[in-house]
Amino acid sequence: TRLESYRNCTVLRPSYPVWVGAHRPTHTVPALPLLSQAGMLLRQAWPRNVKLYPIEINGFSPRQWANVTEAGLFVEAHVGADGAARLRGRDADQPDQAFRILSSGTIVGRTRPPAPRLLEADHGKPLPDPYETADLFHGPGLRPVTEMRRDARGFEAVVDLSLAASPGDAFDAVILDALVHGPPHERPEVWFDGVEDCAIYPVRIERLIICSDLPETGALVIRGVPGQRD
Repeated sequence: TRLESYRNCTVLRPSYPVWVGAHRPTHTVPALPLLSQAGMLLRQAWPRNVKLYPIEINGFSPRQWANVTEAGLFVEAHVGADGAARLRGRDADQPDQAFRILSSGTIVGRTRPPAPRLLEADHGKPLPDPYETADLFHGPGLRPVTEMRRDARGFEAVVDLSLAASPGDAFDAVILDALVHGPPHERPEVWFDGVEDCAIYPVRIERLIICSDLPETGALVIRGVPGQRD
């Protein structure tokens, strides 16, 4: 499927949407979650893709920190006809400020088959609420995981789809961010040896494939296993 070049602009603020202010990885200024940025590009590319699934973004990675100050962050999604996708941004109160590239990747309209589904595994007893124990720094509005199990072999997280910012939206920022709530971010030693003074955070998405719309309610089970150390 040939993609049509387009641009789409919006302004994000700490107060709206709610999930923006809830994502404060440094416990100070909010920053756009990486998966939400991928979702912005996929959301805008989907209508240009004849509204068909599956749709994929690959080789996606951040170029710089996407802080959202009280003045707001003006973001522009751009996808070329060749699928090259980038998210640009500037401070909303600085119209003369040069745009900076926040993240980039490639939109693919005709995907390869996805990787094999991860089978159910016993990862032990449910962990305490990761948001209440500060295992995850996410605030209200970005807490969709209702149950978490994790051990040295991987994790299984249960997500309440009704807690999405826009239930039923396949590109919802809250649900997409939940894809990476499972790894032991602050305790990488659970998965790897020799990782003192390290943390686990997503820095590159090799492939993200959206296959269909989501139900507005119900549970989504997310499974993951340790990959190769960078």
